[in-house]
Amino acid sequence: MIAIAAPLQLQLISYSASLFRPEVFVAAPKKKAAKRTVRRSSTSSTPPPPDQLPEPPAHPVLDPTASGLRHLRWGREVVGTLRGFLVPSNLLVAEERLAIEAEAARISALVTALSQTVKPYRDFLERTRTLTRGKMRAARFLTKPNTGFRISPSARQSEAWLAEIQVEMKSVIEPERERLSADLAFAIAMLRTGLNSMDERLGALISPEFVAALYPPVTRDGSRVADDGDPDDDASGSLGD
Repeated sequence: MIAIAAPLQLQLISYSASLFRPEVFVAAPKKKAAKRTVRRSSTSSTPPPPDQLPEPPAHPVLDPTASGLRHLRWGREVVGTLRGFLVPSNLLVAEERLAIEAEAARISALVTALSQTVKPYRDFLERTRTLTRGKMRAARFLTKPNTGFRISPSARQSEAWLAEIQVEMKSVIEPERERLSADLAFAIAMLRTGLNSMDERLGALISPEFVAALYPPVTRDGSRVADDGDPDDDASGSLGD
């Protein structure tokens, strides 16, 4: 056995202990990681911050609170533009044409679904609910002391009829209106979601500028599609409205 001098033993023990100090193992990887970081920064460009990235062109957006009829007009305008781009036979490559055809079919289906909720809701409001509202106005008038009629129902009869109509409005008319309104709101939300998805797909495939061109102008308050201001067209209005 080789004898080791005491001073040398102390040096070896001190060296061995230093191998197990945590900073020995931490320091080296930190230096290597720093070197790798420097090399990456010297060979690659840093992306600009998000607030300096160019924004895609914004297209006119209909107000979410617009009526179902006005959303229906908005969706039909977009479908018309999609189909318009399909008319020139030599404009699109095969991938672009197939994508536009697919989006036209998707949005057209959503527009059809919306149409199937708009008509029942409007018919209910304009045919059924207006009758109940009319009966209620008549009943309220008959509760007045001086109606002008030669023969008027008694106050008790008038009050009973008014109460009956109020029950009808509350228990029959309003629940049905809420049901139809919920169906309409869901169809509007589905159309808007479908248009947003279309924007993402076509913007990535073709360009954001193309997506912006698909949408019609809207009025200043965003409530309707901007058209020639036909007074009989409730779904559109003048651009300055």
